[in-house]
Amino acid sequence: MIRIESFGHAGSFRLFLRFSDAASGTLDLSPHIPGAGAYRNLLEENYFRRARLESSGTMLVWPNGAGFDAASLRSWLDAKKPGPDFWDEPTIETEARS
Repeated sequence: MIRIESFGHAGSFRLFLRFSDAASGTLDLSPHIPGAGAYRNLLEENYFRRARLESSGTMLVWPNGAGFDAASLRSWLDAKKPGPDFWDEPTIETEARS
């Protein structure tokens, strides 16, 4: 089972993610936020920055219950075409699974 080992905010709706299979990269989540229900709050940058990693490392969640599972995030990262910032780590502190 794939897990998120750590993540960090890397700009507007972008996260740097490091997975248990050693894959890592920056992912823009804006195309994956539906904008309805609990996900609507994620469209506000300040709320988006409140993401937390569940202790199991299998979900990235927000206080209102919205979340993305590690397998989906990993598949979206695989589908992303590498650009100039693909491998850039965030310049801010990351959160690691405890």
